[in-house]
Amino acid sequence: MAVHGAGMFSMEFDGFPELASALEELPTAAMKESVILRALKESSKPMEDATRAGCPREEGDLSASVTIRKLKRRAPGEVAIAVGPAGRGSRSAHLIELGTVDRIVKATGRHVGRMTPTPFLRPAFDATKDEVLRNLAQAISAQLLKVAQRLGRRAAKGTLGAGTRKALLR
Repeated sequence: MAVHGAGMFSMEFDGFPELASALEELPTAAMKESVILRALKESSKPMEDATRAGCPREEGDLSASVTIRKLKRRAPGEVAIAVGPAGRGSRSAHLIELGTVDRIVKATGRHVGRMTPTPFLRPAFDATKDEVLRNLAQAISAQLLKVAQRLGRRAAKGTLGAGTRKALLR
């Protein structure tokens, strides 16, 4: 199983063999991806909070733009999320995080200065990555339980779809 962050940070992990086998028992690939996505979002809340808390206060929209969002799928069965600024507030996030060199306008020769780095993404990632990974196994277990309960209710009502019934009987 792999988890990738957008842009600067990426992390991959292997393990959780019991959870991986439980995920394989789910009847559809969409259910598997949904369980993983919900668990990733739930377990990444501490990272979102730490990122928001670390944003420089003079950058008004930046803190409000920090969110957890799903990224486009890179490969079948892969689920990826990003924690960080998005939308209007994210336009200058990379400049704030990394800083800039001395800038000179070529047309006029005017010196417009440099920005010193004010990291807020990397410190939040470093401070919370272990907590996120610890929470992930619990979140996946909780999501698996919810899916199992939902499937049980549907089976009791007789409202399981044909594809789901077929997959459960395999």
